Amino acid sequence: MNNTKPSSVVFLVHGTFAKGASWTKSDSQLVIALKDKLGITASIRPIAWSGRNSFGARQAAGTQIVETLNALEPGIPVALISHSHGGSAIAYAAKTHPSAFRDVRSIVCLATPFFGFSIRPGYQSLLFGLIAGMTFVAFQLFFAIAVTCARASNSRFDDTPWGAAAIGVVLVAAAISSAYYLWKRRESLYSLFEHAVERAAIWDTTGAPLENALFVRSMGDEVGLGLGTLQLAASMLNRLLNALAILMSRVKDKIDSWRRSPLGKFGLASFAFMFVVVSAMPAMFAANFGFAPHFWLDLLNPWNTGITFLEPQYGVWDHLARITYALVLLPLGFAYFVVLAFVVLTFMALFFSWLVVGAFGSFSLRLAIATEWAVEPIPEGRYIFYNAGWNRDPAMLARDRTGLRHSEPYSSPSVIDYVANYIFARVK
Repeated sequence: MNNTKPSSVVFLVHGTFAKGASWTKSDSQLVIALKDKLGITASIRPIAWSGRNSFGARQAAGTQIVETLNALEPGIPVALISHSHGGSAIAYAAKTHPSAFRDVRSIVCLATPFFGFSIRPGYQSLLFGLIAGMTFVAFQLFFAIAVTCARASNSRFDDTPWGAAAIGVVLVAAAISSAYYLWKRRESLYSLFEHAVERAAIWDTTGAPLENALFVRSMGDEVGLGLGTLQLAASMLNRLLNALAILMSRVKDKIDSWRRSPLGKFGLASFAFMFVVVSAMPAMFAANFGFAPHFWLDLLNPWNTGITFLEPQYGVWDHLARITYALVLLPLGFAYFVVLAFVVLTFMALFFSWLVVGAFGSFSLRLAIATEWAVEPIPEGRYIFYNAGWNRDPAMLARDRTGLRHSEPYSSPSVIDYVANYIFARVK
């Protein structure tokens, strides 16, 4: 066994689902190029980790990298070469234990995505806006179901409006009681998000202090293109959710300002009562007359001859009543559109964030609400960027392929030579 102190050490860190990748083996084109540059006294070693696609697995790999670096004899120049989320593992190691990188002279990240997390501004208001919107939709649904069931069980239910009114009162009382309960315990609700925010801060890799790093990317990397598309979608959804959160914050501030005066409290109570009464109408109509589209078109048309309520019998008064009906419909329809659009857009954005974050770490609606995430091209620190191009020559790939699973362009000789020269210039 050779116990000679190596002149330098290069660690090769594979990516997700690539444990035992061929580019990390001793006969790969990359390792051969490194040996030619660094000489026989250099030690080139792979670091094998689980390769699972989760934040936890990459954090565990980072701990493994820290332990490996700390086990080295001090003073030996070290380089780290990674592919895909192997670079994420290095970022976690540098972020949590920067002292372990005292002898690391260079870091190479081939096609590494860096996930960034930050607290969503106004997410607490967004949470209550979402609860309010869900309550509005649930009220509509429960009211329609309750009226339908009451009619089916009592043939005389439609003879008087008191039955529907009683159902509405019960549902309104339940909604108000639930809202009051949640408001009184809002601090407990907020505390549910603290763990999610803390976990997101741990998952973030954009703050890792990677010094003297080389980031190699390629337009031919399908995963990179996919992450770029994902980042565009995430950016748009984050803008949407943040705008909704800011809107709800302003609404909340306005309500708080009204609550400070008796007149404001009276106005809020009056508005809430009218909104509840009016919001029950579509659900009650749907329960009474069904959900046929032609019924709703007739109902929303003030000049429909089938409408008999608010309809005087003669001339100008008939048209005046219909115009009044139309003026009532416009703000009511706008309010419904705004509330439903808020609920639908929020749920779509949150579901997408939940799905993507879950695919890379842990499914958590709280995380999707409380944080905004991004796929960043680079973390903090000094770095060099190298474009690997787009090489798909089959003969070259067959001859020089290094085993980089999802990024064939990184197997080109130009990338291998550039990486080997970069490492040699810093650890020689």
